[in-house]
Amino acid sequence: MALLLALAAGWPELGRASPEVGSEYQTKAAQIYSFTKFIDWPPKKFPSAESPFIIGVYGTDDITDFLRESFQTRRIKDRPVEIRHLTNKAELVGCHLVFVSRSESSRLGTVLYEMRHENILSVGESDNFLKGGGCINFLNVEGAIRFQINLGAASRESLKVSSKLLPISYLANGAPHLAPVTSP
Repeated sequence: MALLLALAAGWPELGRASPEVGSEYQTKAAQIYSFTKFIDWPPKKFPSAESPFIIGVYGTDDITDFLRESFQTRRIKDRPVEIRHLTNKAELVGCHLVFVSRSESSRLGTVLYEMRHENILSVGESDNFLKGGGCINFLNVEGAIRFQINLGAASRESLKVSSKLLPISYLANGAPHLAPVTSP
């Protein structure tokens, strides 16, 4: 219980998100930073000890400025952080985390397929994101920004999700997480 309270204190945005776009993406950027604390990437994903942690943004760019603000003085896994706006498959390969904007809903299957087996934590905000093979999806639950986790997709990408993240995730129907969300 103390862990959940600590997480909630570190993520005040989880329960009090405003529907305004700026506030929504500021909240999502803060949560993305928090996700990186509870997920481990395979060592092979980092070519050297000095390799940066790369976050890509695919689609309409409402979040990049907030990500840069959130990460400007922070490190992930003791590495500097680079934020990139992505436009093609070749740019995906070096990324550790990719945020897929809802603007990509019509081509979501293609975008997620391009990331498969690249050890990328895919984070989205579309209704079918988890069903399409995404790892974490944001959703609005009674005006609050929440998230869902697809453990099957994370496992496919050789990402280790801490069990500490699961109790604060939500199922597709907005109910608190009771069991892992998996994809076929």
